[in-house]
Amino acid sequence: MFKLKLLSIAAIFIMFVGVACGPSGPMGAEDRTAVTGVVLVEDTYERVADATVSMEDGELTATTNENGVFTIIGAPTGSQDVMVDSNMGSTTATVEINMNGSRIELFVN
Repeated sequence: MFKLKLLSIAAIFIMFVGVACGPSGPMGAEDRTAVTGVVLVEDTYERVADATVSMEDGELTATTNENGVFTIIGAPTGSQDVMVDSNMGSTTATVEINMNGSRIELFVN
């Protein structure tokens, strides 16, 4: 009986150490954050409502509100291509996404 208790305690200890010393997230996971931005007409700086903003080949999308503002949750950090499609025009821009979140301006013409 004593050996069984000792083995149980040892097994729990080994599992705890394995979890505590393991990687902080899933292996190979990217850092992800929120990106907030505004879509504007290039020449007039008019804000563009109902524009579709997408990243990661359309995997992450958002639609601008009546003020041209959007938020994408779960955007990968680093250099990313962002696409905009609207009735005022379209564009693709490469932006830098920081871990603390980023605010970007995108211009269509």
